[in-house]
Amino acid sequence: MTVDFNRSFKGVVWLLCLLFFCVTKGKSQCRHAHGVMSKIISIENSQNPLPEKFRKISELRDQFTDSLWCKDSAYARLLHRMATLQFQLNDSRATDESIEWMRESLAINTSGINGASARYALNSYYNLGVFYQSIGYYNKSLAYLDSVISIQRALEAPATLSGYSRILKADILFRNGDYQQCIEECIQGLAETNVSTDKSVIAQFFNRRAQSYYYLNDRANAVPDTDSAVYYTKKYPDDFERATAFMLKAMIASEQGFNDKAEQLFDNAIALRKKTGEYTQVADDYTDWGNFYFLKKRDYKKAQYCYEQTIVYAKKTDDAEKIAKGYINLAELAFRSSPGNAFAETKAYYQKGLSEFGLSGEDLLDYLPLSKYDAIGDIDLLLVILNNKTELLLNLYKLNGDGRYLDACLATARLTDTVIEQSRREQTGERSRLYWRGKTRMFFAHALEACYLANDMPGAFYFMEKSRAVLLSDKLKELGASSHLSQEDSDTEQNYKAAVVYEQQKLAKMGPLSAEYRHQQLKWVEAKELLRNYIKTLEQKYPLYYQYKYADDIPDLRKFELVLAKKKASFVHYFLQDSLGFALVSTAGGSRMVKLKTDKLKEDTLDDFLVWCTDKQRLNNHFGSFATASNELFENIFAPLQIAPGRVIVCTDNFLFPFEALTRDVKGKEYLLFDYTFSYVYSAGFLLKKMNNRRVGNDFLGFAPASFKQELNMPELTFSARSMQSVGRFYKRPELLTGARASRNNFLTKVPEYSVVNVFSHAYADRTNSEPVLYMQDSVIRLSELQLLNHPATQFIMLSACFTNVGRNAIGEGVYSLARGFSSAGIPAVSATLWRADESAVYTISNTFHSLISKGWNKDEALRKAKLDFIQQGEHENWLPYYWANMVLIGSPDPVEFLSSGNSYPMYIVAGIAIGFFILFAILWRRKREKIS
Repeated sequence: MTVDFNRSFKGVVWLLCLLFFCVTKGKSQCRHAHGVMSKIISIENSQNPLPEKFRKISELRDQFTDSLWCKDSAYARLLHRMATLQFQLNDSRATDESIEWMRESLAINTSGINGASARYALNSYYNLGVFYQSIGYYNKSLAYLDSVISIQRALEAPATLSGYSRILKADILFRNGDYQQCIEECIQGLAETNVSTDKSVIAQFFNRRAQSYYYLNDRANAVPDTDSAVYYTKKYPDDFERATAFMLKAMIASEQGFNDKAEQLFDNAIALRKKTGEYTQVADDYTDWGNFYFLKKRDYKKAQYCYEQTIVYAKKTDDAEKIAKGYINLAELAFRSSPGNAFAETKAYYQKGLSEFGLSGEDLLDYLPLSKYDAIGDIDLLLVILNNKTELLLNLYKLNGDGRYLDACLATARLTDTVIEQSRREQTGERSRLYWRGKTRMFFAHALEACYLANDMPGAFYFMEKSRAVLLSDKLKELGASSHLSQEDSDTEQNYKAAVVYEQQKLAKMGPLSAEYRHQQLKWVEAKELLRNYIKTLEQKYPLYYQYKYADDIPDLRKFELVLAKKKASFVHYFLQDSLGFALVSTAGGSRMVKLKTDKLKEDTLDDFLVWCTDKQRLNNHFGSFATASNELFENIFAPLQIAPGRVIVCTDNFLFPFEALTRDVKGKEYLLFDYTFSYVYSAGFLLKKMNNRRVGNDFLGFAPASFKQELNMPELTFSARSMQSVGRFYKRPELLTGARASRNNFLTKVPEYSVVNVFSHAYADRTNSEPVLYMQDSVIRLSELQLLNHPATQFIMLSACFTNVGRNAIGEGVYSLARGFSSAGIPAVSATLWRADESAVYTISNTFHSLISKGWNKDEALRKAKLDFIQQGEHENWLPYYWANMVLIGSPDPVEFLSSGNSYPMYIVAGIAIGFFILFAILWRRKREKIS
């Protein structure tokens, strides 16, 4: 894994120098300090070198102390100036003294005393943001920068300082890997920027937004932003930002396969950057150019030259972080290109990189706690260092068989996972977190291979769980944490979420080139910012909310095996990555790891099997070919696991197909459906998650629009209403909404109040970035809107519509489908469809399924029984998986607990006993009174 670029904070020191001329002169309220303000301004405006300015301003402060003058606005300005000068003299790095002076200056100007200046306090807020950024206290920096923005807005002051605050925030967010929020910060910054007065920041916003779009693989938006940056750097000459735009264009060109164009752009960008004298950034530019040669062109000689130039230019400014990047990338280059020397060159470069942070004495076999790496402020660099160390130790073990390397590898893997967890908490944007899920994918492959070689089943279980659906788990933990809020705060949080969804849906209806798009995009971003800020207040107000939300809840393997014993089920984790594939099988009797032949399990092989299942005509005409393909897949993905017939819970990895349609034989007569009961989950943690769904007396809610508004352009589902009525009769308290009553509003308001929900309708989803939708009679419900289902009582929802478990596949997270949307809303089990199937088959299977669910059957066993009945009772064509295999159960396979069923009888018994005791007491009391009389 190579280290990528990190843009420098150009313009910060320049702004610090000018702050003192951007405010009106404050009037000191202390007569003893008369004339001090003019002396301060004289020192500020002088042409003396910085050390001389600092000496004179320090002497003036001593006069304040010796003369016991009151500490008023003049003193506040003096402290502000001292702090800034010391910051500049210390190579733009804050000291404890400079921070203390600046905070004292801020305290005076926010104290409300006569002469205090709220506008001048803005400068101190901003400088504290800069100070804390310089020493790596990013959360504190962001807090002070947020204060600048909010106070400047309240004062209705010019947005210049606010613009610089947003630039610095964007840099910090980018550095933290929160690319989505960096984009949103730039959107707000561009909206607030006055082109005529703040022209210097416009190109900076476009560049920062473009590089964030680039990292999120959004080339469509990155390209026009780089074009805009080039335009503004020509209109308002700025070689530094223009070079940045060229670098971005070069990286985009390389992604598009235009390597010659990319090479020329890299060359032009670096030549332009060198003219600026910003050698720190030149070092980063050479890193990017080296990555291009290493990863795209496989030209190791030129890559090595570029990484060496990174070190040369970083040494010009004594930038330890950039020097380390050069050595770490040289280590990675040596690891990939010359492993024959037992990785000696790799180890040497790795040690040189660590020595820049005072870790030169570290032996590869030594375990260092995370605190030892505190000097490495760049999260991307730290992850690369630890990931590369994990991989190097793994390969050294495979080379020499020394178990110490394997132990060190596993310890380093745990440490790396801790860093991944911490960085994830710093990122609020979903797209940013998905990016990092993909970027850390190979790390989990290395960790799992090490567990396999060490026969470490608890470790394998841990890393399997950490490699999947973590963002879904975060969402569910957030829902659970909400139970610690007051009703008022919970309602307010929900209102903020609803506002975000509302603005997002309005934006989705607009074309990105329309005049209204930018305005609506800003409203959406502002709604998200309000929600983020409110959640921060909740985390401070409710400690339990914070603890629950960020708890690490990976299950214990032994306890999980005991759960499987009670369920009489086996559990399978899959992990498939290029040439490496594993399955972890857990049962009541223990767990074991199986290495899979990934050359037989390529993505197109899995996709081909799913395509077979979806094509009725092809199955009819070429069933023998299907049976052969199905059996071959069975032999490679399931047979090696040697799982006994019975209940099997499958946790897939970036794929999902109906395992029950695999065949033991090449003739297609022995479907796994006949011997196994399959269900699917996002993770073992999801299976064990206590959703705490409310218990309600409303058993069943059915939606069957049957026909749709003309503008939706959806065909009628003629028999859906009749089928829904048939299904509803199995439940004691059903409510059936058909026709116009099957509306969008009714769905969002009524679904959370029922134990079981079934939807007979249309849905649409594909594997692109388009958002899945579910059709109601009058409108659609989008995936993002499902989060509005607040604290549902729903234990199970059946989506009898096509493509309800289809969507964009996110590495490490799974398919972003309607089924996942309902799961993230807190519904523990969903039955969803994988393709467009026969309407009559769906209704028949659903009818049998509900008849069994209402009687307390396990959901997985009820679905299997319904499918078997369909096959056995129908025509020979019913044998085809096209008809029955598209419906899968995702989530808890346990029975639905109905309040109106047998579970409520004990309550009646208790109530009867209570009434009996009351009557007996009344009789005895009356007899006692009569006796007394």
